[in-house]
Amino acid sequence: MNLKQKIPYDTFLTDQTWIDFLSDIQTNIVRSHYKEELSYIFIRFEDIQNLSKIKIWLSSFAEKDDINNTCYINNAYDLLFFQVKKQKQDFHPFKSVPKPKIRTGDPIADVFSIKLPYDKNLTDKDLSTLCMLYITDLGLEYLQFSDQSNNNVFQDIIPGVKNNDNYSECFKEPKYPHIVFQVAADSDEKIEKFINSKIKDSLSNKKISFSCCIQSGKKFYVNFKSDNDERKKEYDWGEHFGFRDGISQPYFFDNNNDKPEKWKPEADLELVFFEKVLNKVPYIFSTGVYLKIDQDKHIFETNVKIIAEKIKETHLIPSEKEELAAAYIIGRFRDGTPLVENNKMNLGFDKRIPNDFNYMKNIETKCPMFSHIAKSNPRENINIRIVRRGIPYKTGTGLHFLSFQSDIINKFDVIFERWIRGKNDPRKESGSDVIGGDPLLVGYLGSDSNREFPESWGNKKTIQISEIQPPTTIQGRINLLVPSISFIENIKKL
Repeated sequence: MNLKQKIPYDTFLTDQTWIDFLSDIQTNIVRSHYKEELSYIFIRFEDIQNLSKIKIWLSSFAEKDDINNTCYINNAYDLLFFQVKKQKQDFHPFKSVPKPKIRTGDPIADVFSIKLPYDKNLTDKDLSTLCMLYITDLGLEYLQFSDQSNNNVFQDIIPGVKNNDNYSECFKEPKYPHIVFQVAADSDEKIEKFINSKIKDSLSNKKISFSCCIQSGKKFYVNFKSDNDERKKEYDWGEHFGFRDGISQPYFFDNNNDKPEKWKPEADLELVFFEKVLNKVPYIFSTGVYLKIDQDKHIFETNVKIIAEKIKETHLIPSEKEELAAAYIIGRFRDGTPLVENNKMNLGFDKRIPNDFNYMKNIETKCPMFSHIAKSNPRENINIRIVRRGIPYKTGTGLHFLSFQSDIINKFDVIFERWIRGKNDPRKESGSDVIGGDPLLVGYLGSDSNREFPESWGNKKTIQISEIQPPTTIQGRINLLVPSISFIENIKKL
């Protein structure tokens, strides 16, 4: 498969080449599943003598049944079909409404141009519960995948996590897992049923010894209006610091009609996928990095108040000053308004979130270069980006973060290890990211004693603030191989 291309926007559901490709990759990569609840199931196998039995069990998750022609692992094609079809049905009474003039690259944004196949089998598939399967760096060693020269074929692709026992204390048991399941649904009852019947009971019935830890997440909705009138409140999916989340993702769909001037979010498939041949059979893979991130709202809001008290914005009321101070930390306002374009929130719930901007010369007078989004995506190198799939903790305050990329070392680690925590990357003297400046991260480069904020938005004069503290703590990291469904089906042969 040629990965130096994008998915054709109009025909990806009807062209057989793309049907085959999307049916082989796991869901939640090229587009989010948008489920309300999600659980991570971390599993460690206890008996290496049962390796062949474990491989057979893993392969069973990709084996299709004879009745519905489906397997437990969900593919990208089925969910995209379901999402487009549902959106077409929802919009059907309003077909006279003009289409958006500019596509966003998201296949749901302009559904009327997407052709649907007529296939009753697709409409009958149950997608109320979704399952994804990943193999950890330790799991790759345990499962002993090797080529004809008996080398570990993934050792240079999935680097081991340093001090993995220390990184995974939060998982209790197992200390560091071999495999990770993601199970998503719109209710925890469905997730619990799947975990018990398809994973726990299945392993016990196969007499496979294992330890298991479950971490759960749930969508968190934030209100962007301070008005007490419930009718004027505007809610959207966000995170515990109160910001809209998941903005500005790479788009893998060919978007010929979209002609942004400053930043084009489209990406070729090679940004997130790579091909590897095993036993003369080509397989598609991605890589993942899971982070468990605690968020301290008290520290974040304290930072906001410190900044708001020191900046000079006489034309803003106190609440607007605090919103601007929070935006100085993140790079966007809570509703998604880019700080480079405005000094206050100006988006409604139904307005398109602006994404056509970059960080050109002197833009730091409006947006500090150490703000989270400027550090994590400087909008210069389109080849160093990741797909982000995070969901807030179901209990407590924090984020289950998952990224997808084709290369952990040259994409994820560049962003998180060098850019976010470095003072001189990706721009010289930019300072380290307030959000990601976590001293518990391996190789932490040190926090900035002083950060320079614009004295007022758009003003070249700056003020130094030294009391800012990092409001996040990384509690665990796991590096993952994200296999194609055909690879999972053939694990028992490898």
